[in-house]
Amino acid sequence: MFSSEDNQVILYKENFKKVEYPNHYSMIPIDSFNFMDYKKELMEVSKLIQEQLSDWEKAPTYSELEVRFLKKSKCVLFLYNNYPIGWGWYNNNVKVDWIHLNKELPVDWVYGGGLFVSRLVERPKDAGMVNYNRWLDYIVNELNYNVFCGYCHKWNKPAMNVHLGNGLIIQNWC
Repeated sequence: MFSSEDNQVILYKENFKKVEYPNHYSMIPIDSFNFMDYKKELMEVSKLIQEQLSDWEKAPTYSELEVRFLKKSKCVLFLYNNYPIGWGWYNNNVKVDWIHLNKELPVDWVYGGGLFVSRLVERPKDAGMVNYNRWLDYIVNELNYNVFCGYCHKWNKPAMNVHLGNGLIIQNWC
């Protein structure tokens, strides 16, 4: 499931440190019940991914997002001045592709990943860090999970900085 080229990361609820974020950031939780209400916004983020990561052959299309939602994966949509700039995905179990089950997790755990905040949209430099913190706040304080787990490719230094900057630690949990 994960290779030696990946860092497994984990956040324990008691280690979470919330930061204050300006009100020009907002976040919308999306799941199988409301995803059709946000089709335009999800398609915009998908388009931003395809433009920014043009060499990523597996960049998700809207139809693939629909399947993710129908398979019980959820996301939060990140907005800056009410414009969609990214998302983060999560599931009660490990689904690396957000569709197929890889590993069941304990009841108070959640698997998260797929964090994307576009650089193609004019926004503050700290948008990735702030949105990730807001998402973690939602996960541990509103949804009341005690453990957030995921992984990050070792080569992805910016993503690792965001993980570590938000209190996650590198720890094998899988």
